[in-house]
Amino acid sequence: MSNLKINQDQQNQLFFIKLQNAQAYLKYDKPDDGILNLKATYVPLDSRGKGIGSALAKYALNYAKNKHCKVMPSCSFVSYYIENHPEFKELTYTKANVTS
Repeated sequence: MSNLKINQDQQNQLFFIKLQNAQAYLKYDKPDDGILNLKATYVPLDSRGKGIGSALAKYALNYAKNKHCKVMPSCSFVSYYIENHPEFKELTYTKANVTS
């Protein structure tokens, strides 16, 4: 699917795409300054396999990168996406890459 418009709802902490009769989203929270926890990705059944989840993951990871945040990929889909897109591995939060 091309021309996906991804929006952010800061109050409800999610990135989302409005579809015809539903919404796809990636939920997040910010457990600490400089950390974005990507918690759950949801794409309606009839819209799966069209790259919507990947578009949400890529958008969220680029958002984190632009905000100079580390990412906690709590969502298994986001974790899988990072494994397959090594350019985002440096964003992954570990205790070792956080300065005290």
